[in-house]
Amino acid sequence: MNRSATRTGHHGVPPLRKGGTWLPFGCVSPAYGFVVASILVHLLVPAALAGQEPPGSGDPQPFAYAAYTGMVIRGITVEIQECPWCRETVRNLAVDLVSLKEGEAFTEERFRLTMEALQLSRRFEQITPIFERFEGGIVLTLAVKPSRIVKDIRISGEYPLFRSDVLKAMSVYVGDSLLPDTLAQQEELIRSLYRKEGYANPKVTVKEGDVLNGTVVIDVDIRPGDYYTLESVKISGNDAVTDAEILSRMSSWRQSFFIFASGRFLEADLAQDIKDIRDLYWQRGYPECEITYTVDRDEKDLAVSTAVTIVEGPLYDLSIKGNDHFWAYTLKQDVVMFEEGNRRDRGLRRSTQNMVDRYRAEGFLDVEVEALEEKETVRDRKRRTLELVVTEGPRTLVEAVVFTGATAISEERLRDAMQTGNPSFFKDPVYDPDVLAEDIAALKGLFLARGYTAVEITPEVAFTTDRTGATVTVQVAEGVRTVVTSLAIEGLASVGERKALAALGLRQGRPYREGLVRSDETVLSDLVSGTGHPYVKVRGETVFNADRTEAAVVYHVDEGPFVTMGNIYYSGNFRTRTSVIRRELEIDPGEPFSLKTMLEGQKRIRDMQAFESVQFKTMGIREQQDRVTLLIDMEEVKPYYYEAGFGYVTDRGLYGRAKAGDRNLFGLNKHAWLGGEVSQIGYRGDLSVTQQRIFDAPVLNTYTLSYERKEEFNQIFGTSVWTSALSFLWRYEPRITTSLGFRYELRDQFLQDSSYTIPEGDEDSYRPRSVLVTTPSVSYDSRDSFVRPKKGIYSSYSVDISKGYQSSLDNFLKHYVNLRFYYSPTRRVTFAWLGRFGYIDPFGDVSRIPEDQLFYLGGTMSVRGFDENTLRFDAGGDPVGGRMAIAGSMEARVELTRDWETALFYDTGTVRRTLVNAGSEDVRSSAGIGMRYLTPIGPIGVLYGRKIDRKDGESAGRFHISVGYTF
Repeated sequence: MNRSATRTGHHGVPPLRKGGTWLPFGCVSPAYGFVVASILVHLLVPAALAGQEPPGSGDPQPFAYAAYTGMVIRGITVEIQECPWCRETVRNLAVDLVSLKEGEAFTEERFRLTMEALQLSRRFEQITPIFERFEGGIVLTLAVKPSRIVKDIRISGEYPLFRSDVLKAMSVYVGDSLLPDTLAQQEELIRSLYRKEGYANPKVTVKEGDVLNGTVVIDVDIRPGDYYTLESVKISGNDAVTDAEILSRMSSWRQSFFIFASGRFLEADLAQDIKDIRDLYWQRGYPECEITYTVDRDEKDLAVSTAVTIVEGPLYDLSIKGNDHFWAYTLKQDVVMFEEGNRRDRGLRRSTQNMVDRYRAEGFLDVEVEALEEKETVRDRKRRTLELVVTEGPRTLVEAVVFTGATAISEERLRDAMQTGNPSFFKDPVYDPDVLAEDIAALKGLFLARGYTAVEITPEVAFTTDRTGATVTVQVAEGVRTVVTSLAIEGLASVGERKALAALGLRQGRPYREGLVRSDETVLSDLVSGTGHPYVKVRGETVFNADRTEAAVVYHVDEGPFVTMGNIYYSGNFRTRTSVIRRELEIDPGEPFSLKTMLEGQKRIRDMQAFESVQFKTMGIREQQDRVTLLIDMEEVKPYYYEAGFGYVTDRGLYGRAKAGDRNLFGLNKHAWLGGEVSQIGYRGDLSVTQQRIFDAPVLNTYTLSYERKEEFNQIFGTSVWTSALSFLWRYEPRITTSLGFRYELRDQFLQDSSYTIPEGDEDSYRPRSVLVTTPSVSYDSRDSFVRPKKGIYSSYSVDISKGYQSSLDNFLKHYVNLRFYYSPTRRVTFAWLGRFGYIDPFGDVSRIPEDQLFYLGGTMSVRGFDENTLRFDAGGDPVGGRMAIAGSMEARVELTRDWETALFYDTGTVRRTLVNAGSEDVRSSAGIGMRYLTPIGPIGVLYGRKIDRKDGESAGRFHISVGYTF
């Protein structure tokens, strides 16, 4: 074919195009900007000038390539420009995204779909369409310049912010494509971030760093510069709250005394302070209070002066009268004025409506709540006395529920389906019209499920003279029962008819249900779609006989074209192996395309620990093409990390620990880490490897090799244990988790001090022992937070099936039961309960259980107020362990501020089934109080527990320092 000088690019101005070059989103030429500006000018010109505009001035821009419309496409080629690193996959990607077909006519729609797909892929910096005209058609060449992929973002000078703060502000990420103008956009985004953080004129430079084989490193250099500081706060309009209290509650004012960048002024903090002060006024009885502020910045001295203007409004004096059924305390919970404000009496109206709703739910149908008010001014202070007068009226209880006309369903079954007249154990049978309406809908559903398609149910309510009683009569007009006489599926080819009919909810000879026809349409669609027909359409049609006793149902299926999975293109997985991603996706090119399978695969990939975020672009579905192309853009997590910390807790004393790991070992989506801890009671080291899936199942598998040497407080013995452990964890559903663990232990029990002697009969326990332990477990967790739970339940059960080798000392079953319950009656108060039970059941020829396997109680993590492990002790003061331990705790946690809470607790426990006759089997208890500082990773607390039943020679109590909640 002769490619002569007629090969030219078209230089019209179609949308999102520069000359003959199409640019990605966000890149607009000056010419295009001029066109947009012209359109805006025309839109803003007064209507009186409309008559002066030339005809057609508001028409949309014509298609720049209209001259080629209708011509046959003789060829389509892709030219890769300025890309020495590109492989054939780049060309294949561009070809896969082209909607135009050789041999078909050139159309504007197909051309725009092609350009939009290439742009949406974000894989190309420039896209230039070049047309060549020949006899009988045209040849289209797409000259594309591939974009480079961001391999890393290096940030310097970000202090006092964190690197993560800067990355969140940027619109580009590791694994993203670097498009034109991206770097300039990042500079402005980062500057905006630092301005919000109080800096006056931050300097930000974003430029390309290392460039290699189509990847680029972005270097970000930040010079925050000088920052604003708060110099003065002027408060006006406040009488009820002093300046000193207001200032003490303003974090923006307190921070102004900090040194260096910690004392910079942040307007966001000031805005939050104003909101907190307004809430304080509302809580103290000023729900009409409004607060505004102004900020005056001195650009020369970088000083900020702010003026806070408070309009307190009247002080409310609220009382509730006329209430007999509910306590005033209960009704005040419906009053929202002091939490949400009362601007234009909206809070008052909501409060009274809440009270009415509460009464109506208890059967007071005629209840009225009237707000009587009195306004007065005393010593220039406004006061609004509100009296909410409740006229309860009679309480209506359901005396009887009568059914008429119902023959198909027993009266007992109908009554069970209703809430009206069928109260719970602690509730009276109140009459509520809203509940009755729900009951009627439920009853109708029962009849519809049995094929009574024309059923009509009408309730009638007869009240007693004083309206304290009501008789509900449910009149049922069943009509005829409709039965499915035939089921047929037309147009089905990809799925066997027997399989399809078996999947339907409707059955021949069963009652007809309109709702099942609709749901069966979805069932058939999913069934056919999974065979490679994602564009399937299913329509159910029902034909009734004359008296509607029979229904013939036909499902009309339009399967649409057969669609296969096209090529899959991966971007951003610099470390993660493509084979690992492909395994999780579970769909390969050339296979029948299943939308359900692909969505499930996408979820599995998003759940991979190797990725920070994953974006999927499915190209071809909107255009209903017969091949679907998938683009996966990934942002990997930083694989390597290091953690270290030190501190003090009562049960371990001073401690220090460190941990280093790789979240994506060898690119296999496996997490490996090495860690260790040293404390006053010993040291420990761990090497662990975790993978998220095993045998293509969503089972978390972890292998751990560890060594621990421990000499616990108040014990005469210590232990050293080498452990090789393998565990499998499966989340059955979001709240239920099951696991199975295996571990092999080499245990050595020794005396902590040479002055101690081995107790008589325990000689075998102080010889090295090898033990194999199998541990199945199950847990249920409905807590709203793992770090700071306020409501929910946590329960677990596990059993160690232990088998010793050198001796039978470790032959036993060790049961653990754990139950926790959390309840918050108010936002600031949480009640927590804990129950623990442990029991060792020996099997085989076992004479004694080693001391290091027994249960001990007392200390920070069990019964506070006692020294570690000393809830039960012998005459010498040494701890006594047993084969059974029971412990319980109750705790009230009261939030004082956003950062502090106090706790009142009661602990109790007992140790029984001991090996020696020493100590007491009595239940020992303690009570105490504590303070906790709340951090994002958990509380740090100091608690004091006092023994309730102190014995002779015992201390009165003990302080405990803990990190995290004890339960």
